[in-house]
Amino acid sequence: MDQFSRSTQTEEKYMSKLSYKQKKEWFQFIVTRDGYRCLYCPSPFTDTNPPEYEHLNNDEKDNRPENLCLAHHSCNVQKKYNADMQILARKKLRENEMSTFACERTLADTGTTKEMTSQQEINKTNMRITEQFLLEHTIHNDELVLRDAVNAIVDICQKNNHTGSQAAIYRYVDSLTNPYTGRYTLSVTSKGKTIIRKRTEI
Repeated sequence: MDQFSRSTQTEEKYMSKLSYKQKKEWFQFIVTRDGYRCLYCPSPFTDTNPPEYEHLNNDEKDNRPENLCLAHHSCNVQKKYNADMQILARKKLRENEMSTFACERTLADTGTTKEMTSQQEINKTNMRITEQFLLEHTIHNDELVLRDAVNAIVDICQKNNHTGSQAAIYRYVDSLTNPYTGRYTLSVTSKGKTIIRKRTEI
């Protein structure tokens, strides 16, 4: 299967009506990430007031796990007319997209169901690989082109454990270059290339 066909299948998987299989597949992941409570109330779920899947960006065909959360039916309906809930949903979506806790997309695309502990271990391993790569290649205050570095890290992760996507590695780099505790900084050259440098002071 060529890369285009694989990409098309991936897009179709996440951009269609949420299926029973997807609901079952993502439930434990979302509960582990967010807790067993409504995003909006935020009250725990009960037998008489159970959870239902909520699409944070209101697009019911966007079934990425980052775009899914659990909510009460009444809150889900109310969100459509509540500006504060919509703001919270956008904030949560952004948080999920940027979080290193987000499930590796490459792993998910295989259609293989894994326990959350395995997913977390993969995230931790690939985060360590990212940190080690940046440390080794900036130890003498060298500069790295962000895109080249990400592609190299993806290759290392793939060889190490057969996981690792550009989106996931970019999230790890975002974490390591945050302006408060990050050990690295990002800057843009006059030619438009994004550069990673070791931070001189933290």
